[in-house]
Amino acid sequence: MAFAGDPQALALSLKAVKLGWLEAEPEQAPRQFWLMPLMHSEDLAVQEAALRLLERFSDPRPADFARRHRDVIARFGRFPHHNAVLGRVSSEEELAFCRRLVPCSERVSRVMSSVQRSSRADGLADGRAGRLALPKGLPP
Repeated sequence: MAFAGDPQALALSLKAVKLGWLEAEPEQAPRQFWLMPLMHSEDLAVQEAALRLLERFSDPRPADFARRHRDVIARFGRFPHHNAVLGRVSSEEELAFCRRLVPCSERVSRVMSSVQRSSRADGLADGRAGRLALPKGLPP
């Protein structure tokens, strides 16, 4: 069931871009949230689009994160660190790549700290960063 919702999330993210919801969103945190499913795609064209959109609608940190995602897909055609969960066989090169990754719990801690710092810097320390409003016209 891992990643089972990715196609739906990607479709909604692409719809947000196509219908102008992303561009209409005044705050950076929700814009980044709308674009996250693109970074989770194993399609290189989607990764390229994610990078361009994050460079336009975000700050350098998420864009750099998107660049690293894109580079992994360009190199392997997939995310090697998803292989075990998805029942895929890893190549020796993919296994070597995965051994060099920072442990997940450490990455999550770093990301959460970055989001908290970013929220405070954006004046969202009152908790608004955690409540993302859906754009008008989104079906229930």
